[in-house]
Parts: sequence; structure tokens; C-alpha cells
Amino acid sequence: MERSNKYIRTIIPNIYGIALAFLLMSLKYGLWGGIISAIVLGVMYMLFAALIFIPFDYIYTRNLPPEAINLNQEREIQTQGNLEHVFNTCVDVLKNIGVIKKVMPDKDKMIISAKTKGSMASFGEKIKLQFILLAGNIIKIHIESKPSDNWALLDYGKNFKNVEMISKAIENKIGGS
Repeated sequence: MERSNKYIRTIIPNIYGIALAFLLMSLKYGLWGGIISAIVLGVMYMLFAALIFIPFDYIYTRNLPPEAINLNQEREIQTQGNLEHVFNTCVDVLKNIGVIKKVMPDKDKMIISAKTKGSMASFGEKIKLQFILLAGNIIKIHIESKPSDNWALLDYGKNFKNVEMISKAIENKIGGS
């Protein structure tokens, strides 16, 4: 059911596109020209989404767990150690992951921001790691990955794969649960 809701949400923005196309086309071609142009463009987008985008997303995400359906992905891991050492180690881990093109650490806020390279699946993703010192020397690392463009409707499982890959890389380097 979640998957079908996701795909319906992919096609719904078409209504806004039809309205915008109507407005723009009616300025150039008049009322009826705008209506016909908007309907044609809307049908073309729906067909393209239904025949290209949605099947590819299904193919890429069908073997992933249900939580991979969401665009914004989050994970939390806990580890023990010195906060500054864990932070610096995570910066190094992110710099060594091939898909990440830019790492921006902020030691004052204890946040690491990163951006991935664009691919056929997306224009890239924004990744954020936030470090929270819990009792004693226990550190919680909150990992978040989301599309770099706010209008993305499908991510083909990229954000899920990002948080899984980063959390495993951190756990392998410094340990954690």
C-alpha cells in the first residue's frame, strides 16, 4: 500500500503542471489553445511517469526493505569514545566514500554536511551527520540523507543505500550499534 501511495504522489504534481501549462499556453494561444495544450502536456507527463519513472523506481527498490520507499532516510548509531576523535574519524570515513563529492565539517555545531555526486538516479543527495554526546563517553550519531533538490519525487532507493553505506562504514571504522 505504501508503494502505491508513493507512485500516486509521483503523478499528483501533474495537476499543478497542467494548471501552470494552461496559464502559460493561454497567454500565447488563447483560452482553448491553453486548455488543449495543458491537457496534452499533462497526459504526456503522466504517460512518461507511468511508463518510465515508476517502473524504474520499482525495479531499483523491489528488493529493499519497506522503509526504503521514503525519500528522506535517517539512521542512528551509538558508539563510545572521545567526541572529537569520533567526529574526525567520521569526516575521514565520508571523504573515503567514492560517491561523496564534498564534505563540510562544522566542529562548533558537531555536524558534518556532505553532498553526493549526481547520477542517473538523481541530481545528488544531501547528507548530514549530527553528533550528540550522551551519558559518559557514549556518542549518538544521527545520519540523514535526502535528495538535493526539493522537488524530487523518486530516488530509486539512493537515500536508503546512502545511510546504510555510511552507517556500515562508520561502524566498521569505529564500532557501534
